[in-house]
Amino acid sequence: MPFSQTTGGFVTGSVNYTGRAGFSKTVTIVGGQWSWLEADEHTTHSGPINGGTFTWPVNKNTAISGEGCGHGVAFFNASVFDKTSNTSGTFSGCLNDQLTFPPKIWGDLTLASAP
Repeated sequence: MPFSQTTGGFVTGSVNYTGRAGFSKTVTIVGGQWSWLEADEHTTHSGPINGGTFTWPVNKNTAISGEGCGHGVAFFNASVFDKTSNTSGTFSGCLNDQLTFPPKIWGDLTLASAP
């Protein structure tokens, strides 16, 4: 049974990628780090980002069909490892890098049950 948390929190991350970012483009994630401080402000999860993709819509007036990110917003899907629970999982969601700094991300983190 996957780990599930719906109380929110604060997520940060940094990715390394290959390819060219921007409208009508897809880049491949080749590494990085992520961390999540749960809303209780005491429980943390963190670890490496092992791979994935970011995909942008055609332009600022279009959205990626079926992903719910909104106009001009990229969709991402990444495989992650959580050192805290020693489990792997996925983090998928939306990246708004249009006129915002730092870029804003939101999404769903799913971790497998601890072994």
